[in-house]
Amino acid sequence: MRLIAGTRANLGLGLIALSAIALGAANVRAAQQQAAPAAAPAPGARRAAPATAAAGSCATCHGDVAKHTVVHPKVADCTSCHVPKTRDAHAFTDKSCASCHQMVKANDKFVHGPVAAGECLACHDPHGSDEPQQVRAFGSELCQRCHVDMKARLAEKRFTHAPVKEDCATCHNPHASPSKYQIRNDSAEQCLACHKTLRKELVTARVQHEAVAVDRECVNCHDPHASDLDKQLKGTSMTLCLSCHDKEQDAPSGKVQNVKGWLQTHTDLHGPIRQQDCVGCHLPHDSEHFRLLRKDYPETFYSPYEPKNYELCFTCHEPDLAKVERTATVT
Repeated sequence: MRLIAGTRANLGLGLIALSAIALGAANVRAAQQQAAPAAAPAPGARRAAPATAAAGSCATCHGDVAKHTVVHPKVADCTSCHVPKTRDAHAFTDKSCASCHQMVKANDKFVHGPVAAGECLACHDPHGSDEPQQVRAFGSELCQRCHVDMKARLAEKRFTHAPVKEDCATCHNPHASPSKYQIRNDSAEQCLACHKTLRKELVTARVQHEAVAVDRECVNCHDPHASDLDKQLKGTSMTLCLSCHDKEQDAPSGKVQNVKGWLQTHTDLHGPIRQQDCVGCHLPHDSEHFRLLRKDYPETFYSPYEPKNYELCFTCHEPDLAKVERTATVT
């Protein structure tokens, strides 16, 4: 009886051991099946498409593009500009800015280089910026990143036109214009948009200097950017005046003599002329007086004497000059 009981006990232990071995083998096979690579698809069968990023998931990685004061209106709709080629979120075609923004009109003959080349991103950040219109830098600083020759010139000149310091786009259209250099308006009209007092004077003045209305108008005498002379003048007053008055001129009030030729043959010169100061007596733009004079002076020689008629002279000379027959002190 004792022998039979022992035999049964041993048989039970053996069955338990065999069950454990079988269970372990099953676990190993399951692990190997999980680790094994998926079987290659049959020839001609379609491969499974890669996983597609969920809508709006660009911001998960590219959240910084919207963290600006000024953002592109479509910044939350990435696919409006980045058109997917496949279901892969990083395979796309960029739409050009011109597909939404018309920067060049039919009558624009002069187009800014970056615009003509389709390089909008040279000046604008396509997603957002802390500056207006998503520009990469504000005002003149942006322009001077490319126009380095102008930046150098401005640095060496004594007087700089205020809009040039602040924002070139005050006078230039940064995209395109019918006028050369993408000027927003033709010549004098551009200047008078800011110089409103002068605009009013030119409309109401009795005498207008033709230099303001012909050829290059204001820039006949002024450099629009910078100069070593006040008012951005291109030269001293006499140099500028004689660049035109080196020949006889037609004027509404009659012929104007060749002033340069006259001065070359007459050496006893009036004080302001010796000082090369034409604007000491003449206004450069307009006047209420004959020959653009600053004050009253007779239009004809040998006019009867009346102090009021010679106000121009008495801005420098003592009024008693005409009352004393001989003097060396009142002039």
